[in-house]
Amino acid sequence: MGRRRSRKLRWGVRKTRRAKHFKQLGGAKKESKLFKDAYALTVRSIMPRRFEKLSGLAAAAGVPLQAWDGPLLKKEDIDTLPPLGIGTTNFKDRTGAVFNLGVIGAFLGHRTLLEHIHKTGSGKPGTFICEDDINIPVDFYEKLAPLEEEIEKHAPDWDILFLDKHPATIHGDKVSPRLIKLKTDMTGYKNWGIWSYIVKNPSVGPKILPTMKHMLDVPDIQLAKYADDINMYLITPSIVEGDPETALVSAVTKKDFSQI
Repeated sequence: MGRRRSRKLRWGVRKTRRAKHFKQLGGAKKESKLFKDAYALTVRSIMPRRFEKLSGLAAAAGVPLQAWDGPLLKKEDIDTLPPLGIGTTNFKDRTGAVFNLGVIGAFLGHRTLLEHIHKTGSGKPGTFICEDDINIPVDFYEKLAPLEEEIEKHAPDWDILFLDKHPATIHGDKVSPRLIKLKTDMTGYKNWGIWSYIVKNPSVGPKILPTMKHMLDVPDIQLAKYADDINMYLITPSIVEGDPETALVSAVTKKDFSQI
């Protein structure tokens, strides 16, 4: 009896040590009340290394990141765009010159991902979405956890939580030490950035997707036009940041120049 108890004790010690080692390596299971699933918008056929690098950072942080490949639009696809809600001035000028196919692909990438979340994310609180040119810190969950109570108290009506935006363009009201409620902007010069955010899954179908039925602008500027309908908050200081290597080279710009 004593021998079995001793073996059980030794097994318990080994299990505890192994779990501690696993946690030190960044492999411990981590969670947030705000989201369960996580996706990175990417175009692996153009820049595969971007997602590979981000995927490694996400794994170290314990974020269950999946790739969501945006559409790779070509000139011969332009006739298919108006039925998708893309006005002709978004992809060609008065001379008929084609431009902005990369930007349209980015818009459609965000929209198709949101449609996927609406269909598959029932019963889950939210979804983390990012573009592939950010850095996810290894202590991502540790940085997010202290904010959960602040969000619940000061932003219980949130539909979208942005984890980063261009500071110089922020237009909103500070509602707590680390939360800014974004205001509607029709100028196109405010609240830039859609590279990292959390959507509340129950808000996607009734509130967010209807504002993206037709493309009026690039996705971040389009959402800024609907801050009266969608409750959007910015966490500050940022939880994530742009990758100093990949963020300097835009996949959208590279795609657009390939059309010239």
